[in-house]
Amino acid sequence: TGLDRYWDDAPFDVQSALFLKHLELGRRTGLPVLIHSRDANDDLDAVLRDFYPDAAPTPSGVWRVAPVRLNGRKPTDGTARDIASSAIVA
Repeated sequence: TGLDRYWDDAPFDVQSALFLKHLELGRRTGLPVLIHSRDANDDLDAVLRDFYPDAAPTPSGVWRVAPVRLNGRKPTDGTARDIASSAIVA
């Protein structure tokens, strides 16, 4: 899920509404939300800052709003590379 201003197949207000619903579902279930963004990083930052007021992106641009554990361990630095290297692909 996420925000994409590159393609014009879906109106941006519809994307935004569905994205917020997905964030709410992640919060309610305690499950992670994987986010796609293309040409909408400022919009994405604004939504995440509103939705998670106590969080901020890491210097690499990764938003982590709760402790992350993948494959039984916590990533060391929160970068996308570190998080991806911890994932299990089945």
